[in-house]
Amino acid sequence: MRRVHDTSTMPVERPRDLIVKLLAIGVALVGLGSMISALTPSLAERQILLDGVIPVMATRSAQILVFELGFLLVLVAFGLVRRRHRAWQLALLLLALSAVLHVVKGLDIEEALVCTALLIALIARRSAFTVAGGSRAPHRAMKSLGVLVVIGLIVGIALTEFFARRAGDPVSLTVATDQALEAFVGAPYSLSALGVYTAIAIAITALIWLRPVANPPPSSRSERTLARQIMQRYATDGLAYFALRDDSTLMIARTHDAVLAYRVEAGVAIVSGDVIGSPLGRAILLRTFHEEQIAAGRRIAAVGLPESSRALWEQAGLMTTYIGDEAVVDPQAFSLDGRTMRKVRQSVHRIEREGFTIEIVRRRDADEALLKRLRSVSDQWLGGRGERGFSMSLDNPWLVEHGDGVFAVAHAEDGSLVGYIHYVPVMATNDLSLSTMRRVDDAPNGLNEALLAATFAWAKAQGMHRISLNFSAFGRILRSDDLTGWQRIATQTLLQGDRWFQLERLDAFNRKFLPTWEPHYAAYERRVDLPQAALAILAAERLIRLPRMRQRGASAAPHVPTAA
Repeated sequence: MRRVHDTSTMPVERPRDLIVKLLAIGVALVGLGSMISALTPSLAERQILLDGVIPVMATRSAQILVFELGFLLVLVAFGLVRRRHRAWQLALLLLALSAVLHVVKGLDIEEALVCTALLIALIARRSAFTVAGGSRAPHRAMKSLGVLVVIGLIVGIALTEFFARRAGDPVSLTVATDQALEAFVGAPYSLSALGVYTAIAIAITALIWLRPVANPPPSSRSERTLARQIMQRYATDGLAYFALRDDSTLMIARTHDAVLAYRVEAGVAIVSGDVIGSPLGRAILLRTFHEEQIAAGRRIAAVGLPESSRALWEQAGLMTTYIGDEAVVDPQAFSLDGRTMRKVRQSVHRIEREGFTIEIVRRRDADEALLKRLRSVSDQWLGGRGERGFSMSLDNPWLVEHGDGVFAVAHAEDGSLVGYIHYVPVMATNDLSLSTMRRVDDAPNGLNEALLAATFAWAKAQGMHRISLNFSAFGRILRSDDLTGWQRIATQTLLQGDRWFQLERLDAFNRKFLPTWEPHYAAYERRVDLPQAALAILAAERLIRLPRMRQRGASAAPHVPTAA
């Protein structure tokens, strides 16, 4: 009988081939060498031998082409180091052409031999270049090349005839076409601007050809419905519900016992919170996800992992690091009594004296008029800015599918709506997690404290035991009085950035309610990946903007995998 081993907890090995990196460096160096060689004169004795065999025009054109191919080789090297198959294909073509053109341009046998040797080495290591590219990239590359060639020819013919007429020596269309074609390869004594245009056109075509697999689209409502069914059984973490954001991609196990939400930014697939599901289902799905991202040439990271999940991610081969604390309040134990709650108690009493009232309502019980007023407050608060957040807030709480969400709404004495706090459900435990806080510009101080106190009282009557407040990023560091040298530096850096991220203010607000602090972590593959992962996470949370190429069409890997 064949023994079947469970590999779900074994780490996924990302290929780390030193030879691949050396080959990529070699291709880049050959490219740079080709560019330098094209800019320097050939050896006189070799040039004399060559002039008797090859026309001077062909030699000069080969010199320009070697420069352009060298530039392309430098571009291709970046794809080779990422093990992209199309970069490997293009490198083979460029090296073969370069070897021939080095001979044509000046009998540069040494450069031709280096190109040939590198070509053979790449063929020998062909099995290492397995990362797929966008499914429609070749078609778009050829289409773009065709358009650029047509534009260049038309412009070249027009310029040739213009300058010829200006010089008083008009030429026929055939002659103008021949000169434009010569200019395309940068031939001397022709329109040098078209030679530059040719180089740019080739570079654009190559970049389109090398485009990676497109980022996956956000999940559909039916996929979110399926994910919701899984979460009703397994979601116990305060950040779990945010996996149902409209802009997240869901990956669901074929056995329907595990789900994760992610988004791709800067070549990193960032998981929002933890993998949700059964213990075995989570391990298998995480492994499948890791393997698919490796195949797509992406790194993976996660943000908002609870302490209980560190072992799962570390067993999968990732590293984890502390990023902050979830502040959790037990409504059954919360009280406004005592000296430590004096400031909160004063805020609540002041709001009551000024005639404000607070109601708690589920999304499914809110009428359209109330929802319209809530959205108006939210729009005023945002001031035209887009919603922030990815792993710790819900982007569209107004949808009917989020009917279990809760709004704590504050009304002024005249009935106007002045602010609200929105909570999402913790589906497997019937608890709540804070999503967003909104208020009008002239809302009184202490309003949020009063809204939270009212929520705790309502939740206590509902039998709830956990309400998660704002996430306190790096709260342990901000709250600690016993810091090492590097921790003090980190604390000062965090405080300097407080004007943009409000880290210390959010932590101080949470401390008013005497919460229990539950640490959360980020996961990443290697220490050298940490800067890239950090930028990707900040971009996903909409705290920074990264430049990106426009993506059209769907060439992404499927986001509902056939996980075992």
